[in-house]
Amino acid sequence: MSILSWYLQGSMKAASYQRRNACFAHYYNLVGDVHFAVCTSDPAGAQGELMYKSCVSMRYHLQFYHRSFALFVKDKAAELGPSTMGSFILLLSVLAAISGVLTWFPEKAWWQHAIIYQCYTKSFADSDGDGIGDLKGLMAKKDYLKELGVNAVWLNPIYPSSGVDNGYDVTDFTGIDKVYGTMKDFEIMVKTFAESDMKVIMDFVPNHTSKDHEWFKKSVLKEAPYDDFYVWKDGKENKENKDGKPAPPNDWESIFAPGVPGSAWKWNEQRKQFYYHAFMDDQPDLNLRNPNVTNALKEVLKFWVQKGVKGFRLDAVLHLFEDESYQDNKEESHKYTQNQPETYDWIKDLRAFLTQLGGEDPNSEIFLTTEGYTNHEDTMRYYGSVFEPGAHFPFNFRFLTDLNDKTDAPSLHRNIVEYLANLKRYQFPNWVSGNHDWPRIPSRMGGRGAVDQLHMLSIMLPGTVTVYYGDEIGMDSYWNMDKDDCSEILRNDYRTPHRTPFQWNIEKNAGFTTNDKPWLPVNVNYYLINVDTQTKNQNSCYRVPNHLKNFKELAKLKKTEAIVDGKFSSYVINDQVYAFTRSDKNTIYLVLLNLSKKFSKPFDITKKIPEIGRKQARYAIARSVNILEECPYGDACADKIFSGTWNMPPKSGIVIPFGRVQQQSLYGERLFSRGLQEDPSKCEPYWMADRVGNNPVKRFC
Repeated sequence: MSILSWYLQGSMKAASYQRRNACFAHYYNLVGDVHFAVCTSDPAGAQGELMYKSCVSMRYHLQFYHRSFALFVKDKAAELGPSTMGSFILLLSVLAAISGVLTWFPEKAWWQHAIIYQCYTKSFADSDGDGIGDLKGLMAKKDYLKELGVNAVWLNPIYPSSGVDNGYDVTDFTGIDKVYGTMKDFEIMVKTFAESDMKVIMDFVPNHTSKDHEWFKKSVLKEAPYDDFYVWKDGKENKENKDGKPAPPNDWESIFAPGVPGSAWKWNEQRKQFYYHAFMDDQPDLNLRNPNVTNALKEVLKFWVQKGVKGFRLDAVLHLFEDESYQDNKEESHKYTQNQPETYDWIKDLRAFLTQLGGEDPNSEIFLTTEGYTNHEDTMRYYGSVFEPGAHFPFNFRFLTDLNDKTDAPSLHRNIVEYLANLKRYQFPNWVSGNHDWPRIPSRMGGRGAVDQLHMLSIMLPGTVTVYYGDEIGMDSYWNMDKDDCSEILRNDYRTPHRTPFQWNIEKNAGFTTNDKPWLPVNVNYYLINVDTQTKNQNSCYRVPNHLKNFKELAKLKKTEAIVDGKFSSYVINDQVYAFTRSDKNTIYLVLLNLSKKFSKPFDITKKIPEIGRKQARYAIARSVNILEECPYGDACADKIFSGTWNMPPKSGIVIPFGRVQQQSLYGERLFSRGLQEDPSKCEPYWMADRVGNNPVKRFC
């Protein structure tokens, strides 16, 4: 029997393909243009079944092919037509399988399933007593970060700057601001972290520089090759402002001056032109359409990679390019200044450059992520495609923008599942639980227990998590700060309360500095919330939960098979209580959260999640700090959960493991997701499917 005959018979005997049409669209989403060219037609009969099966097979074998091969397949599709294309794809797939050059699941890179710790260096630890955190202070806390379970440390800008935007106004991309130390300090820190298997990620600002940067000074003077390094434009012809200066080229608004037409342009008297600035007028935008600028920025990245840096966070990527027509936005704010098509191509080019620098070893891969607050569709575009990848992932800010003290269980369920279900195979998930631009967790979500809730969510969900320094101990924004001693810039910056010094102990200035005057006041609650107190409580009274203990326990779980490669199921228990499970062949981890500010209504968890049972319950691994005797350590906690009468405390959370109860079917274990009202005739999304089971339909759909 020929291979083709065997394949055709097998496809005809396979399970029903009534879901075929829905799956065609899903396969296109998974691998992109190639499947659009090959799989959109659906001829009837045996040929149709062959086309379908071939497309499924092709999905595995084309995933990591070079783009030239993809284009070759598309050309062949047009040449051969649908009648013979199935056989053509089949032969290619068989050859690929026999050659062994392709694998569906490549070796995991270091950044996947990692815990990335955002360190606001200025506020972390001061080693020299000047009141400002520095690199030596950070390095001295290496053991703390290692015990925390951190895989990489992301540093906010530590470059020399003019000091008008907390380091995001860079004057030298290849230097270290003296307040943080020296380049030698940086090199030692990177090496020290590497010895503890922790990577360093740099904040990189490609959109703009400080007006004090040498590039800008030379651009003002029109010195080659810097004359076109920035976005320069003449004013409107025959129009002047009230001050007698030329009128701005258009009505574009600065992010920091919304509603002020023309505020994104600053007149330079020396050059007799306007320069564009998406942010402050001290931060002129670079002209990324100029290849010399891109090459200069690539040299900057190469410089830091040679210093041992393993990743970069691209700041403000929405603003990298502006529309070349320079027409007015009019009523559509930032239409021509954000998310321009060239932005995505530029990031793809940068990714290719970094891939070349990092090499093929997954442990040496140079990681790239992007920061941009935009809609879901535009955010997903930063991933690039299978053949032309962009960022390894764009930061997922849903837990910042969509999660607050009023969020209920149905909305959280939908938010999480919609994000995961819409990811394509090559798009790796991630979660950001906090950062330097947002109020801290207790302020955002309404209570101390919410700190543990958010860590249970972000760490236990599939993917990589980025956490903000101090969140692991429950630090809050310092709203009642006395700003009299702060600079005018800090007094007027709404983000200042979220950036206060780290709280290490109950000593002077929370152990952050020996200086009488730290650069920002320390939150007065440091007597209660600090590392030393929570560490002692953790060691002396194991059964009393605290934020730091919970974080460490969750970080350990992050490395287990169930969390790295296990299945995910999402449940709405009632309007107040949300739950999800992560599971492998041996263990099911239940995460149970009451999002309400009130005690929950009683619930019968076995009716919602029949896969778990009281007899299989083990001791809780993590309990929010406000749960205490409501769900005490030991068997009593499980007794309450399964009682059917329990009122879960406000803003509380629990993580509890269960021994696996196997539920076998014809195709192996089944995974159900509830509350979405999915059409069962359609393919289950990737993250809702059985990744390791034997169900061929579920694995394909």
